[in-house]
Amino acid sequence: MRLLLVWLLSLPAIAQLNFTGIGPTVWIPYREVNDAVRIGYGSSLVLGSRQYCQLWGLVGVHYYRLQMRDSGEIRRRPLPPKYEEVVSLEAALRFFPWHPTQVPLYAHVGLLANGINARDGALPAGLGTAIGAGIVFPFSDPCCSWFLEASGQYALWNILLRDEARPIVRSWLVGLHFRLGL
Repeated sequence: MRLLLVWLLSLPAIAQLNFTGIGPTVWIPYREVNDAVRIGYGSSLVLGSRQYCQLWGLVGVHYYRLQMRDSGEIRRRPLPPKYEEVVSLEAALRFFPWHPTQVPLYAHVGLLANGINARDGALPAGLGTAIGAGIVFPFSDPCCSWFLEASGQYALWNILLRDEARPIVRSWLVGLHFRLGL
């Protein structure tokens, strides 16, 4: 494994139009589910394209395992649903306001089709949005064969489509992901 990592880090930065990657993400609840959900941990698998260096398209699959608070810690009554996991398919665009080789910061806009599993009998399907920002490093001209991403996003998991019995699920997502050119 160590030899593979050394080999990947020694690859020259060449023009790769497509990339894939994985990485861990922390799911931090916000607003309506903040009383019930303590935190979530998950990972993402992404396939993306850098056809245009300042506009990247992505398709991702995300999975988060949520950890609930003890019922004694939940202030709101009646008790909210016991959320267990979130599985999501995302289509997203990343915009680099500057040329990425000068300042590798990006803005992220995504559409989330997801299933929010809970023990409440409500329809688990949801459709939502995500916005965020991140940084890509190292980055060289014109694009890299491998890179790391650190990102933060604000996700509204079921703002566009949800069961009437379920509140809007909001969260912050913070992740570090490894990407490899194809």
